[in-house]
Amino acid sequence: MRNDTTAYDPPGGVTGPFHTAGTRQVPHTPRRLADQLESGLLPVAAIRVTTQFRNPSGGVVDGSEPGQDGHAVTVVGIARLDDAVGSLPAGHHLVCVRNSWGRAWGSDGHALITERAWNACAIWAVVIEPTNNASATETNSAQSHLAEALPILPP
Repeated sequence: MRNDTTAYDPPGGVTGPFHTAGTRQVPHTPRRLADQLESGLLPVAAIRVTTQFRNPSGGVVDGSEPGQDGHAVTVVGIARLDDAVGSLPAGHHLVCVRNSWGRAWGSDGHALITERAWNACAIWAVVIEPTNNASATETNSAQSHLAEALPILPP
């Protein structure tokens, strides 16, 4: 068993550069997740998988089914409805997530989870932060690449 206080030392023959990161638990409400996104961090959320999550209709997960089976997704955006859409009232938040199940899931591997569905299935969220051995330039470069690869919706 590895002692978490020991600095990471990759196996011989593996080339670097290597950097370590720490995690910090954050509130998993849509507004607090938006704060993390605005600061340049991508939250990873633990959720309970629902039937609708397995097969999101039109890339949208809705409902209040509590779900089961734990899973992790990356939160890549938060949207707030200016006007009511269907049964969703104006001001309702949508959490945009990227899943690891491939591009065939949701809308090109992404889904919008309504606030009521999020409140029913979200367990917790963390952000991954570089430790002091990663330079600010390397961190900003990595965040720029992520921003280019993943569309982030404004809050």
